[in-house]
Amino acid sequence: MKTLLSLLATALAAGTILTLHAQSPDLDSARKKAAKLQGDGNWAEALAAFEALLARDDNGGAAAASDFSKAVQCLGNLGRYDKFDALAEKVAEEHADDWQVLNAVGWGYLHTQHWGFVIAGEFERGGHRGGGQQVSSFARDRVRAMQLMRDVMQLGAGADDRPAYAQALMNFAQQMGSGRGGSGAWQLQNLTDLSELPDYEEGGYYGWGHVARHVGTPVGADGTPLYYDVPNSWEEADNDGERWRFLLTEAVEADPSLAAQVKYNWVTFLRSQFGVETMANFGYGGFFGRPSPDEDKENTSGTYELHTLGEDETICRLATGVQRIKLPAEHHPITLLKQIADDSENSYAEQALNDLAGIFENRRQYPRAAEFWRRSIKAHGPGHNNWKGQRLAQITDPWGRFDGTQTFGAGEKASLGFVFRNGERVEFEAYAVDVPKLLDDVKEYLKTNPVELDYSRTNLGNIGYSLVNQSWKRYVGERVAGWGLDLEPRPSHWDRRIDVVTPLQNAGAYLLRAKVAGGNTSNVVVWLADTAIVKKPLDGRSYYFVADATTGEPLAGADVEFFGWKTEYLDRKRLLQPRRRYNILTKNFAERADADGQVMPDPARMPRDYQWLAIARAEGDRFGYHGFSGVWYGNHHDAEYNQTKTLFITDRPVYRPGQEVEIKAWVRHAQYDQEEVSQFAGKRFTLRIHDPKGEKVLEETFEADAYGGIAATFPLPEGATLGVWRLDLKGQGGAAGGNSFRVEEYKKPEFEVIVDAPDEPVMLGDTVAAKVTARYLFGAPVQNATVRYKVLRHEHDARWYAPRPWDWFYGPGYWWFCYDYHWYPGWQRWGCRAPRYWWWPHHNMPPEVVLENEVEIGPDGTVAVEIDTALAKAMHGDIDHRYEITAEVRDASRRTIVGAGSVLVARKPFQVNVWLDRGYYRVGDAIGAGAAARTLDGKPVAGRGTLTLFSVTYDE
Repeated sequence: MKTLLSLLATALAAGTILTLHAQSPDLDSARKKAAKLQGDGNWAEALAAFEALLARDDNGGAAAASDFSKAVQCLGNLGRYDKFDALAEKVAEEHADDWQVLNAVGWGYLHTQHWGFVIAGEFERGGHRGGGQQVSSFARDRVRAMQLMRDVMQLGAGADDRPAYAQALMNFAQQMGSGRGGSGAWQLQNLTDLSELPDYEEGGYYGWGHVARHVGTPVGADGTPLYYDVPNSWEEADNDGERWRFLLTEAVEADPSLAAQVKYNWVTFLRSQFGVETMANFGYGGFFGRPSPDEDKENTSGTYELHTLGEDETICRLATGVQRIKLPAEHHPITLLKQIADDSENSYAEQALNDLAGIFENRRQYPRAAEFWRRSIKAHGPGHNNWKGQRLAQITDPWGRFDGTQTFGAGEKASLGFVFRNGERVEFEAYAVDVPKLLDDVKEYLKTNPVELDYSRTNLGNIGYSLVNQSWKRYVGERVAGWGLDLEPRPSHWDRRIDVVTPLQNAGAYLLRAKVAGGNTSNVVVWLADTAIVKKPLDGRSYYFVADATTGEPLAGADVEFFGWKTEYLDRKRLLQPRRRYNILTKNFAERADADGQVMPDPARMPRDYQWLAIARAEGDRFGYHGFSGVWYGNHHDAEYNQTKTLFITDRPVYRPGQEVEIKAWVRHAQYDQEEVSQFAGKRFTLRIHDPKGEKVLEETFEADAYGGIAATFPLPEGATLGVWRLDLKGQGGAAGGNSFRVEEYKKPEFEVIVDAPDEPVMLGDTVAAKVTARYLFGAPVQNATVRYKVLRHEHDARWYAPRPWDWFYGPGYWWFCYDYHWYPGWQRWGCRAPRYWWWPHHNMPPEVVLENEVEIGPDGTVAVEIDTALAKAMHGDIDHRYEITAEVRDASRRTIVGAGSVLVARKPFQVNVWLDRGYYRVGDAIGAGAAARTLDGKPVAGRGTLTLFSVTYDE
């Protein structure tokens, strides 16, 4: 019996086990199935399979981390980024003790989409149709990733797979430094709070991860650069920079093979902060047209001092300006790169040698740069296509080039700049260029109506390049001159520039070639012109002027040939030749210049939709050309110039009933460049005066004097209607004009009304306390009076700009011509607003009545008014406001006096304006910039504060 029961128990146990295996398939088999679904493009089914794998208790480690990454890939392929947060948080909760899975989740937060929409208070990641506020989640995602990676660091400290743990720390370090290299390094001074997640920020496609920029490397309170040392522990780090370095150090301890990579990453950061390249990256030079702040210092800093640097020194752009400083060995790129280069076993040794060569090139210490190029070539080879050898040759080989050219007048010896290094001898040769034949061939080519137009054959503005590098070599004729020069190169492989005077004097084009002994060949086209053609648009036609290129004297009787061409696109459905898409149409005619060298072709012969080439020939084999270029026929008619103007003057703008109005008017044409003889002298004009009701009260005819002027007087009756009176003048020839004056009753006030409101801006959401005061002019308070007050809320938009020389004429900010970009996500937060010029259309929010009341005045002649701005903050918290208070005080004698006041209510206590000295820069230019903090009424911000400097970025 015992044996039977034992067998039964064993069978039941076996059955149970078999049942469990049937319900829970093998993990590897399930993973392969999920991978196949993903490989076949069945993203939704694959996502469900990976989610099921991640929910299993027997799944974890690197395999589960891979499952999560593949699940996120499926989400991306499905476009369902809105599901990422729920998936990530669920996996992080279920695998809270698995450092490898948490590492994958943190990595996912760093690399997912960092924008979305807030809908009904909930964040939805990624795109969304319909309403909602577009926001950036970059800062929030970064902090969430750091929270997860902090857990990874703690959980994985004793992990057996040290290389995997070290790579996780490297990932964490990358997150710490995300957006904080180069010009964003100032953010490493912060100590990110990992105890709570920051809120979503306004922004989206363009605004995610927006990083405020700085000018130069951050410095401490004493002006010295900030260095990030390695702390003893994560908890002892004072800022994110020290946390970052701690993670890199821990990664090397976990996997020593990462030492070279970590050191090289550190060097890359140091070069972005202390490399001499920072002078170019952030702009170096004057500020608003003033000399550089580093000028005349004993320890001169700048590009001309780079060759004097020791290996422990650098000249870099700090937040306080360009300075020459010594760096500690642990923070100097050269010292660290030499350590990496000396260890030939690591994979970064070659890159370190190449970087050292580049650093010394930037320092203008070319012998040292050549030394490291030779070391790199010897130890690691010349590189693809011998690129290292070419860099070395650029330093050490003889080299020269022409320093630009220009057109010279025939009869004078052309002189050109020539830049060289290392060379001791240069040979020059000059070859004549047959320009007339070249132009004839261009015309003949266009006349053939080619099926596919070769634009390089019509590009006359690129003759120099074509003569040397393309088929136009056939237009280079015989050698007309040759000579040589001995050179004296500068030491240390530096460039030297000299002026080369050529023997060329005769008119024509020449291909000039310079061959440096043992070095390269440089070419340039030199023009010596005896004939010039000037083109100018006129009213209804084009004007060509043919003159001597040196003296400017007109060439009378010069023959000018005009050749034009245009592209006519064809209807391909009707084409007999399928390849032909267009026809090339040409026109050709000639005219002769008059005695003043002028040619004004008939527009009928010179259509504006053609490109025109003008070729001039004159006595003495003179030759010149202009084009190809388009023509434009203006149709000028100055209506203002032909208008008739009427100017009115009254002896005062406002009159009282019973006073006499003196009127003077002049009528003349607006042709102020004509003789001072009035065309309206002696003409008769009718003057009409209408009262504010529109009733005519005067109609009288006057004869204009010799200047076209008339004078009249009009006595106002004692009971004259108050308001605006209208003057109208009509005369012969359609002359007409008008003006107005006001008639007002005046009575000296007996008391005044003052509205006292805060002078400084009030924070939005606070309560504003104002007071209405009524006092008689002799000082006593007004009593037994009624006060009716009204408060209107207006949108406020104050814009302050740095003073410039022409403010008095054009108004503040006249030099700012950039539009506002309200549509750009985040712009409202960090953008600089343009001035509101009167000619730019803009629409203000209509004023809102927020308070209206009628009360009895107090015994002291005052009434207190309180304005609650909490509602405005809730409804319009993204703008500033101006509250306008109007008070009408009516005393016992029913006399009413009005007073007004206003107060600014700001969402911020002040605003910062940033400006540049101009709107366009070239690489290497000095950028002048400034910033000012002002309250909304234009007053400077007083007290203590912190100024963070930002950089101006550019694209080459």
